[in-house]
Amino acid sequence: KPVYEFWTGYQNSNFHFLPPWEHEEQGNVVFDALEAEHPCADAVYDFWHEGLRQYNVHFPPAWLGEKQGSVQFYAFREQVQGSHAVYDFWHDGIAQHAFHLQPARKGEIQQNIQFYAFSIARRRDT
Repeated sequence: KPVYEFWTGYQNSNFHFLPPWEHEEQGNVVFDALEAEHPCADAVYDFWHEGLRQYNVHFPPAWLGEKQGSVQFYAFREQVQGSHAVYDFWHDGIAQHAFHLQPARKGEIQQNIQFYAFSIARRRDT
C-alpha cells in the first residue's frame, strides 16, 4: 500500500497512508509498505518530536526528544526479495528529517537505514 509524504506548512513533512491528517497537504508516494501484520515484518510507529515539530517514522525505541505514537505501517528490519532500504535524511536548512528511498534530495544528508519497504516502481510493474 502506498505511503505518502504529507506537508503541514513550510517545513514539516509526515509519512503515512491516506487519508491526510488534519492540516496536511498530500504529497507524492515515497514507498510501499504493508498495512497489516506480517510474520517477517515489524510495526513502524510515528514519533512526535516537539523540538522539531515533526513526526518521524521508524521502529522503536524513540529517539532523543521523541514521544512514541501509533503504528503507521509494517516494514522489514532486514532486506527481503524486492525490498529497498528506506533511509532517514537530515536537512540542515529546514532542520527536518525525511524518510524515503535513495537518492538524497537537494539539501539532504543521508543518515541511516530505518527499514526496508518496496519501491513504487515495483507496484507499477505488477
